[in-house]
Amino acid sequence: MKKILSMIALLCFSITLTSCQEDQPNTDSSNSSSGEIKKDSLNKILGTWMDEERRIYTIESKDNEVLFNRDSFNVIKADEDNVVLQNSEELKSSYTFKTEKDKTFLLESHQVSKGARGGDLAPKKVKQIFFKELERNNNKSNKEFQDGLKEMMSLYEEKHPFSFQLTEHTIEGDPIVTQIGFNELELSVIQDTTADKYGAQEKVVGHYQNMILKDKILKISEPVDDQIEKEVIIETE
Repeated sequence: MKKILSMIALLCFSITLTSCQEDQPNTDSSNSSSGEIKKDSLNKILGTWMDEERRIYTIESKDNEVLFNRDSFNVIKADEDNVVLQNSEELKSSYTFKTEKDKTFLLESHQVSKGARGGDLAPKKVKQIFFKELERNNNKSNKEFQDGLKEMMSLYEEKHPFSFQLTEHTIEGDPIVTQIGFNELELSVIQDTTADKYGAQEKVVGHYQNMILKDKILKISEPVDDQIEKEVIIETE
């Protein structure tokens, strides 16, 4: 009899445990929802921003990382009010996009040596500006690429801030990216050849004061710094 009572008690315990498990919330669904919020928050900062000092920041999403002015960053935090990006290589820099009502602020922080000061910079109000990606195809018509450069030239002549990202390809098919930004006063150019297996594999940053589009050739010239290339040439065909 005792054995039968023990079996009945064990059966009742099993039924109660199963019932409790069914009443518990689905943790996988909760994690999925959190992931969607993170993705939506990250998507809000993609594109190009300009701060009060006319500095330009272009943010792109690539696989599981973010490119911040062509440098690789990890997403440390992303919620409805804050997105925190941290340099994924040296872990020395981080940028926080903070949203307050209808305004966005950028908080910049850099690691400094022990005892030094000035690692955290004051928040800067930022606004989104025009951003467009263009790709030149070596084997097909490049009318869209040419029209995009004409659009960029028009914005430049109108003194309208922008950032254009131009992707060209080597004979082997490796992408070479040139990021051109304009802050109403001068042009910033980032030439990224890190994916070119047979090239310099570097990122070169320069600032210039003039740009013209003539005879299907885009020429950026008059460097602010004598240490950079005198001009950047981009062919439209």
